[in-house]
Amino acid sequence: MTTRRPGPRALAAVLIGACALALSSCVGLPTSGPVHAGVDSAVEPDAIVFLAADPRPGDDPEQIVRGFLDANPAGVADRFETAQKYLTEAARSTWRPGGGVTIYSGTTPPSVHEVEPGHVAVELTVAAYVDETGVYTEEAPGAEKTIEFSLARVGDEWRISGLDDGVIMSAVNFGSQYRQVPLYFLSPDLRFFVPDTRWFPQGNAATSAVQALLRGPVGWLAPGVITAFPSGTRAEPVTITEGVAEVGLSQEVLAAAGPDRQILLAQLQQTLTRLPQVRRVHATAGQVDLEEGVTPINPTLDPAVGVNPIGISDGTLATVAGGEVSPLPDSVPLAAGRYGALAVPYGDGPVVGLVGDDTLATLPTAETESRTLLEAPGPLVAPSYDRFGLVWTGAQENEGRLLTADPVTGEQTEVAAPALTGRHLRALRVSRDGARLAVITEADGDVAVLVGAIVRDEQGTALDLGGAQRVGQALTDATALVWIDEQELGVLGIANNSPQTVHVVPIGGPTAALPSVPDVVSIAAGRGEHELWLGTANGDLYARSGNGWRKVGEDLTLTDPTLPG
Repeated sequence: MTTRRPGPRALAAVLIGACALALSSCVGLPTSGPVHAGVDSAVEPDAIVFLAADPRPGDDPEQIVRGFLDANPAGVADRFETAQKYLTEAARSTWRPGGGVTIYSGTTPPSVHEVEPGHVAVELTVAAYVDETGVYTEEAPGAEKTIEFSLARVGDEWRISGLDDGVIMSAVNFGSQYRQVPLYFLSPDLRFFVPDTRWFPQGNAATSAVQALLRGPVGWLAPGVITAFPSGTRAEPVTITEGVAEVGLSQEVLAAAGPDRQILLAQLQQTLTRLPQVRRVHATAGQVDLEEGVTPINPTLDPAVGVNPIGISDGTLATVAGGEVSPLPDSVPLAAGRYGALAVPYGDGPVVGLVGDDTLATLPTAETESRTLLEAPGPLVAPSYDRFGLVWTGAQENEGRLLTADPVTGEQTEVAAPALTGRHLRALRVSRDGARLAVITEADGDVAVLVGAIVRDEQGTALDLGGAQRVGQALTDATALVWIDEQELGVLGIANNSPQTVHVVPIGGPTAALPSVPDVVSIAAGRGEHELWLGTANGDLYARSGNGWRKVGEDLTLTDPTLPG
């Protein structure tokens, strides 16, 4: 095989507060118009179309900048033709609207004022940035930014002569004009799809997604995944007809043969069929049908992990189903208070937990005694299983390394994690595809949720933890986390001084808070937001119910509820 290894929520829940601003620019849906090459649909059926006014004679510099800002969201549909009317000819030739998106909070509109003749400042509260490759980075609450514009006279009229690349729009407008699109790469053993979430304008999301897929994964993820597109491969604009996306690739892709071609076709199919108008993908290179003679492969996407949590009830390992607690078939009485912070395997294997806070051990069953896996000189973080049957943990006061233990053989290994050096490790969870690790860390009062790539060989052995990416910047505190699905984390934490609650934190998207439950200390997840479970300090269990939570059983007590992982 010649694969190469180069160099994770709907927005509506949190994009609130600027509806009046959005509606002021919204004039309705188009019913006609020209078709342009490279756009898979002029506008998706549920997209809002914005129209912007041309500059008016006699507009002063502030009015010109305001008009330009109003034209930014309209540019997704009109190819920024109106926005460019606010620029000088020289600025039109150099400005790159695709250079990124600055997304401002809907609660406070930008302040636009002329600081000196021909210079206008726009002050705004930034919610997030999207770079030119579609990577979304959330900003901390209250992040302020000043963007400057230079203007010059063109005849008797003011026009913008100097500006940064990219566009500026409210969170509400961004949510209506851009689409979340996961690009799919593969785990090194080719068994699992691994997403890399991007955001693209709705009108040409398919073409943008293919071009981004060819460029490869975002930097922090790249060491942990596989892509099979040969270097230099280019793509023609994607067309979509009756649900079939036609993808034309350059001749370089013909260098991918056998397994590589299976992989790249799987990447294209999985990526493009996440768009609502695509059911199937047909890929060619010149006159060559890339699917001919190739047997499709079907890596796993977002595997199910069960729906009934396991925990400790009345001194034994137990599970919950139908509002009732049932001891596990091979459970035995456990010493009171001895085990906590449980981790459950995906398949066969023992449940493990912490004894005290510095020893990792298997829990006893009717057939096996407890086995000590790790003894540390200081507190360990709560463990997490990966799909290879290894248990991950690490010192809470971390020196840049994590530990794995095989609960069957007892073998221990160290995994280099330089991003954790000098930070207090609060929580840790391995993704279900085994390619990523999410952690909560704290240093000097700064609490951060980080996601990094696990670098493995083809046998699944973890070699090290690649660079880490910060997510969930809206959170000011966090204590526990789980993987909800392939792209989202459930994080127990605090944002905007509100009570502690569960937040849905996408890997590349805006954080959204769920309703709170008093005294919550732990969180477990099946597959998806509607399979979340919360545990309280006194052993109450809550399950997701509609948009809220319901208490499971009146007299039920279950501590440390958890699901595989």
